[in-house]
Amino acid sequence: MIDFLNSRKVGYTVVSVMYVILSMVIYDKYGVKVVTDSGRYLESSENVFELIKYQGHNFWYLGYILFLFVLRSIYDNLHFVIAIQYILSFASVLLLFESLFIITKRYKISTILAVIYILNLEVISWNSYILCESFYISCIITLIYFYLNLSEKWSRLLLTVCILFSIFVVFIKPTGVSVLIAIVVLYWNVLSKNKAYQKYKLLLIPFLLLGIIALIKYMLLTFEVPSDYIKGDIIYNISAYTSVLSKYPYLKQTSDSLLVLDDMKGDTLTEIIQFIRFNFLFWIKLFFIKVFFFGSHVRPYWSLVHNMNSIIILLPIYSLIVVAFFKGKLKNTISRVMISFILCNAVIVGCTVVDWDGRFFMPIYPVLLLLSSFFWKVSLKSSTH
Repeated sequence: MIDFLNSRKVGYTVVSVMYVILSMVIYDKYGVKVVTDSGRYLESSENVFELIKYQGHNFWYLGYILFLFVLRSIYDNLHFVIAIQYILSFASVLLLFESLFIITKRYKISTILAVIYILNLEVISWNSYILCESFYISCIITLIYFYLNLSEKWSRLLLTVCILFSIFVVFIKPTGVSVLIAIVVLYWNVLSKNKAYQKYKLLLIPFLLLGIIALIKYMLLTFEVPSDYIKGDIIYNISAYTSVLSKYPYLKQTSDSLLVLDDMKGDTLTEIIQFIRFNFLFWIKLFFIKVFFFGSHVRPYWSLVHNMNSIIILLPIYSLIVVAFFKGKLKNTISRVMISFILCNAVIVGCTVVDWDGRFFMPIYPVLLLLSSFFWKVSLKSSTH
């Protein structure tokens, strides 16, 4: 019945028509959404050189701020910015389609999964916001597409593009550090498969890991993570919303014993380690509750329709990933990179806080979809994909 989908042209047409129609509906509803965080991005885009010089909290969103700076230099109108975000998102959907085909070698499956991706209306709705999520998601899909192509056909030029683009993506938002960790996993696997490069692995990987730790330590100086631990907040700043807490008290946890805080001193990373060391049971409870809300992409204060939409889409995706894992279809470099990226994002949220609106989850959504597509992968002859 759906055999007509077995061509790139038909797949492109179906995905494009659906994307355009849904985008028109969503843009008509939302237009340009300027929210609380939008202000600091816009302000920083007017003072880029000062941002780079003083490296405050917004420095870790430099990639998106540069994006805004360039677009506003061309035409200083927020409708123009939003239009570009919609266009880039559309391009990324087509790249997602191509990435799915590289993995499955089936246009029909690629089309169906790409349609499922955009039927989650959150994907398109974030394009209307002056926030980094839309741009970041588009870049994540593009980066995976580059690496999948690199796995298909080695090219020194493409490798250089991948490395440079990876560095840029890292600085779009703080969770971009998960991209860096995923790239370390990639090169670890690549170097492990070639005996001639074994010595480089022993030198390069520890150096990269130390660099990542130093970057995280420096990045965390502008965050106040331990205070969220002390408050027991699952959702960011939920303590300030007593009306919400009265309905859903489990969004704020309390320790069964007195928290040990006396030895918490130093930089943010040190304070986090100290808190975990002396209050491990309370911290681990917070961690798993946060990861649950992050991974399930549900919130008690969202509508039933919204939560059911997440469950209906994500449950089959997670199921396919589990089956693919037990069938041995995820024992390859690219899938390991994707898993690393997803797990890093989950750990970051578990160690910090869950966001109100679910936008932290959206960058891993296309990666989950790509990972689930390995269920349809027929051959494991290739070692990289």
